Amino acid sequence: QFANALTMPMAPMQSNKKQRELYVGNVPTGMVTEPMLKELFTQMLASCEGFKPELGPAILNVQLCGGGTYAFIEFRDEELCETAMLFTGMELSGRQLKIGHPNGYIVPPIPVTPLKPPPELLQKFNITGKGPGAAAPEVNRKSRELYVGNLTTGAVTAQMLKELFTVPLQTIPGNENAATPPVIEVKLDGTGKFAFIEFRD
Repeated sequence: QFANALTMPMAPMQSNKKQRELYVGNVPTGMVTEPMLKELFTQMLASCEGFKPELGPAILNVQLCGGGTYAFIEFRDEELCETAMLFTGMELSGRQLKIGHPNGYIVPPIPVTPLKPPPELLQKFNITGKGPGAAAPEVNRKSRELYVGNLTTGAVTAQMLKELFTVPLQTIPGNENAATPPVIEVKLDGTGKFAFIEFRD
């Protein structure tokens, strides 16, 4: 019974792993290792206002995939996961990282409030370009963007994905004559294995 009591708290942690995990794309191939990513995100999160070191390590696991072109990072909790989402677009070895929720992520009924990154951190990694006030549009865009993975390489184009989502969305009442199309932009990765789709709302 004592052993059961020890293992029981681990169950919810496993069940909500997707809620605490982020996809990181456009990683500089051959220049980044799993320990480097872990250290980088740990330091960035630790510098944020409200970070609690007593709760344990910020990063639980880092897994590089696709020959080092992208990674999955598992965070301690949803709060740190949402905070790391604010770092999308940060520059690493001259490349802008694309950070988003993986397949299987479920938007929580009560939004998770991220920690507050210091302005100098955002400027250091060129995340905003115009100081902390410029971060809002990027965060807003991320809330309208979806990651689509497991695509058939060479068989899917950005235009195909745009039409695939646009046609059914236009059939929703109120969307037939909207001034702005339901799908604003489709960014297909160079490998053709995944894409980011930005929606109107």
